[in-house]
Amino acid sequence: MYISGVTTVPTTTLLTDVPVMSAKDFEEACQQPVIIMTTATMAAMFPINAVVMFALFTKMNKIFNPNQISAQYRAQRFSNRHSKKK
Repeated sequence: MYISGVTTVPTTTLLTDVPVMSAKDFEEACQQPVIIMTTATMAAMFPINAVVMFALFTKMNKIFNPNQISAQYRAQRFSNRHSKKK
């Protein structure tokens, strides 16, 4: 079934007055926020990094220090010796 009638086509209007940023303008506009966020991120990560590095070095010292290893061995021998006597 064919219905004859008038069809309307929607028209769109283009706004040609939209300002277009060049790549250099975009780079200059974003330079200051990038510097601020980089500085803030580094300032926030510095104490976290310091704490983690301290914990890592402390743990590695506890694991691989020959004095710590011999002290743990002596403590284990002492506890084994005294637990057998009971």
